[in-house]
Amino acid sequence: MQFTTHQIDPENPVYEIIMSSKSQPMKQLKLLRNSLLPVLLLLVTHIASVANNPDEPATEDEVRIQEIEVRLDELTVKTKALKVAKKEAETKAERKAIKEELKSIRDEAKALDAEGKALSGGIYIGAGALVVILLLILLL
Repeated sequence: MQFTTHQIDPENPVYEIIMSSKSQPMKQLKLLRNSLLPVLLLLVTHIASVANNPDEPATEDEVRIQEIEVRLDELTVKTKALKVAKKEAETKAERKAIKEELKSIRDEAKALDAEGKALSGGIYIGAGALVVILLLILLL
């Protein structure tokens, strides 16, 4: 049995149907890529610009969070100074007093940290994670 090769005639209507059906997914993909990608980029940049807008007045919570951060920085400096003083302390009573003060600083820092977390609230999602989530939603 011999196989013969047939030449494909571009003028044949069947050839046009076959070629148009093969190119449809590519056209749809190009259309999706050319229309959806700019919209996603615009959305991400808009979210980033709104999140980083320094012109908005600070709320009471934001002011309190800044105060907490300043106080935590002060406690960190004080802790470092007390640790140095503890190493240089000569008597057992001095070391015990420094140890108690360090414990009170640690308790205050924990309380401030818990208050700061309660004030900030919510879950923060980075821009990269947001893009990945959106792409997964679109693809699945």
